[in-house]
Amino acid sequence: MIRSCSVNVVCLLETRINECYAQKIVNKHFADWNLFHNYTGALNGMIWFLWKKHVQVNLYCSSARSISYFVNCNAGKFLLTAIYGMNTGVERRALWTHLTHISNNIEIPWVLGGDFNVIASIDEISNSNQVHNLDIQDFATCMDDLNLHDHVFASSIFTWTNRQDEGFVAKKLDRVLMNNSWSDLFPQSVVEFLALGSSDNSSVVLQLQHSVYTPPSLFRFFNFWTKKTEFLDVVRQSWVVPVVGSTGHMHRLFCKLKRLKVVLKQFNKEHFGDLPGCVKLARKKLKAVQKCILNSINPSTLIEQDKALQMDLHELLKAEESFFKQKSRVTWVHDGDQNTKFFHKMATAHCSRGFIRNVVNSTGVRLENFKQISNEFVNFF
Repeated sequence: MIRSCSVNVVCLLETRINECYAQKIVNKHFADWNLFHNYTGALNGMIWFLWKKHVQVNLYCSSARSISYFVNCNAGKFLLTAIYGMNTGVERRALWTHLTHISNNIEIPWVLGGDFNVIASIDEISNSNQVHNLDIQDFATCMDDLNLHDHVFASSIFTWTNRQDEGFVAKKLDRVLMNNSWSDLFPQSVVEFLALGSSDNSSVVLQLQHSVYTPPSLFRFFNFWTKKTEFLDVVRQSWVVPVVGSTGHMHRLFCKLKRLKVVLKQFNKEHFGDLPGCVKLARKKLKAVQKCILNSINPSTLIEQDKALQMDLHELLKAEESFFKQKSRVTWVHDGDQNTKFFHKMATAHCSRGFIRNVVNSTGVRLENFKQISNEFVNFF
């Protein structure tokens, strides 16, 4: 399976292999790989961390239930943590404390994966009679405190079964979590849980980059346009121009809307353009003027510039907040709450969920490129 997935880093959990045999197995089956394990902290080494020799990694920390490595790739540097949780809630609290310590000391993209041995909600178990609410609460609190959330994944929600005919139970014990910075570095990363095979748990594959067809951007009306005083005049000037050669009401409406779309795109480009870039530039200009004020004997002219720049920056910040709020589809936060980062995270999550990354056709063949997927949809329907 490892060879078929063409992976560069592998984390094996619950190996239960005596330490004296570890290197022999690696030499035989993983000749081009390096190995790190946690035998010193766990009986029979619960976690093996393997990576191909050309991959640049550096150990960050290791414990009885996790191993964390810095990984360098073309896109940048991130922290990868392999997890194997204890079976009881009390024992898992040491893991939650350890992860909190890691979170407090890093400011880079972070992804965590493995068998956490606990579900995050009642929907992640087939038999709700076996739910331990305190364990769920502890895990959910840890995720919230560390600003971690589930990576979007393909396949079914359950990743573990007890394989029993009577009293069958399925749970989501295995997962991949990420922090807010992960989506910025790897917006097209893909997580897929594979079939169980001979194990009770699903294996998981994390693909950092996945080529996704990006269709032409659709026209979107942004609410912050209406805050500009000249907005209505721009709309009016376009709307009053008659449509030539058309007698039908609906056709005239269509033509006017189509024409207005072009006008509003130009309006957005002239007044807002790249909003995040405009905000950064406005901050830079304001900072430069304020420094000059502090070094000036007679700063009266600079003070007027300072006031004007502050007004411009305030307007851009409001527009940026409205922009990300609208894209995030979050409706329960009021305008003016300055939750731009939160809205940006939600917008990125919505965008990620909207991609169809692969399709399995009726013959079981996996289709991954846009042309194959689109042809399959057309032929199926």
